[in-house]
Amino acid sequence: MKFAQHLSAHVTPEWNSQYIRYDDMKELLAQAVAKAQPYADDSDNVLREQFFMRVDEHFFQYCEKEATKINTFFAEKLAEALRRWETMKSQVGYVEQSRRRVSHRSGASVADASANNEQNDEKKSSIIKHRSNRSEDPSVTTPLTRVLPDRLVEKTREKQTQRIQYRKRNDLKLAFSEFYLMLVLLQNYQTLNFTGFRKILKKHDKLFQTMRGEEWRKLHIDSAPFHTSKRVEQLINDVETLYTDTLESGDRERAMKRLRVPPLEEKQSPSVTFRVGLFIGKN
Repeated sequence: MKFAQHLSAHVTPEWNSQYIRYDDMKELLAQAVAKAQPYADDSDNVLREQFFMRVDEHFFQYCEKEATKINTFFAEKLAEALRRWETMKSQVGYVEQSRRRVSHRSGASVADASANNEQNDEKKSSIIKHRSNRSEDPSVTTPLTRVLPDRLVEKTREKQTQRIQYRKRNDLKLAFSEFYLMLVLLQNYQTLNFTGFRKILKKHDKLFQTMRGEEWRKLHIDSAPFHTSKRVEQLINDVETLYTDTLESGDRERAMKRLRVPPLEEKQSPSVTFRVGLFIGKN
């Protein structure tokens, strides 16, 4: 597959305008080669070389504009990712703290229940006797909390709290999955754009029979932040570690099954496409 097709197949649609304009750059080179045909008979290639030098002035300005665009967009998305990461770490801390509180209360309730069994038996006998005396009056009702044993009421509340915590935990897992996907797409953005510059500048040198493209790449692209930054890779590793340790109880295999993004060369399922659009749309 040619790189132009590869690029088209792997861009994140919402970011489409922020990728290297590879086709446009390739067209600039093709037009320059076509216009250089009158100089083909120049025996020492002086005129042809002078022509390509003039073309390069415009071409490298275009390349610089594209590099600036890509660096700027990458910096914005990385900043968003870092802010989101801080928020998610706080959410994990909150959910884990709430889970420990619920667990602590459950343990304390079991201990209290054992100590209060006699009191509960006395209360039940008293309630039953009291209800029997009032059974002839249909207009009188007794609140549920006065009828049910204390332990049953407490257990019901605990289950309600646990259900809430379960939903919060599941929501957090989904948020992690979406965030992880966004990081993978941003890492893919880095790779695609660097590959695009490398290939178009290599094509430039082949067509113009020069090394100016390689020299420009080494000076402007090899040191560009969108290429040299390892922060996205670090974030991916951090997300995997935190998710595994806190939300999957250290089970890395299960964690990665939840987080893992399908290979980007595969056609994404509608659910994945929806998740991408929804998450990116919120940022």
